[in-house]
Amino acid sequence: RIREKVKSLAIEIKSQKFGGFPEEFVTVSLGVSNTIPNAEENYRAIVQATERALYQSKRKGRNRVTVSQFQASTVS
Repeated sequence: RIREKVKSLAIEIKSQKFGGFPEEFVTVSLGVSNTIPNAEENYRAIVQATERALYQSKRKGRNRVTVSQFQASTVS
């Protein structure tokens, strides 16, 4: 919903390359990870999984959501 809301706002990015005319619109790329928290969770690993998902979204292009395949059992 966040990505769609930002897209619907149609916020223009003005660039000097085109004399100040709109070049593009603001988009959102997100990385998402979830787990059921417990006392043994390594939260750094969860954040790292989320960051990997974010950078995967950025590599694939704009205006995307990527969900990580984080598994709590792989946390050490």
